Amino acid sequence: MQGTVRKSKKTKKGLKYRQKLGRIMSKFCMYIYGGQFMAVDVVFSEAKKGYNKEEVQHFIERITTDHQRAISEKDDAVKAVMNEKEGLEAKYKSRIEELEKALAEAQSQGKEQSAKYEELCARMGEKLLFAENQSALIIAEAEAMKVKAAEEAAQKAELSVAAISAKARENAAAALRAADILKQKSTQICAGLDHTKRVLEEALEAIEKTAKNIQ
Repeated sequence: MQGTVRKSKKTKKGLKYRQKLGRIMSKFCMYIYGGQFMAVDVVFSEAKKGYNKEEVQHFIERITTDHQRAISEKDDAVKAVMNEKEGLEAKYKSRIEELEKALAEAQSQGKEQSAKYEELCARMGEKLLFAENQSALIIAEAEAMKVKAAEEAAQKAELSVAAISAKARENAAAALRAADILKQKSTQICAGLDHTKRVLEEALEAIEKTAKNIQ
């Protein structure tokens, strides 16, 4: 009869312990270090009841320390990125506020310039209307003087040739004076119109510069 070999309780316990250590070793042969998985060759020396417990414990402690360090480094990196992100957001937000403020000021100045231009145009229109009225009045006065001079000349046609000649010269002189007055008034009106034109051109140039700055 063939006999059977029975394993003692101690032998079974040692086998289970070695199997457990084998699982631990295969589990931790890949571990996180510096944010990357690294393959590590670990060889434990055998002891009486399996692997050396001190070596296994030291290995587990080292794995745990490296893992915690990797997590800490990752947290520090994430924190640094978040701080930089917040700093950039604050910087760009401040810059955007400055640009919006500058744009609002430019638009406000543009509105003020537009209002000034409209006011200037209104004033220039009034001046032009006044100049036209004055010109028409002067022309009417000159025409009246010419008509009056002709009537007076006709009434005194019966006078002597000398008297008529003298009166004609007098009337001609009066007509010349009226023409000179009309010419002076016309010169004044033209000068006023030229000044008005220059003022309008300067106002338009200022408005165009303001519009370019706003754009």
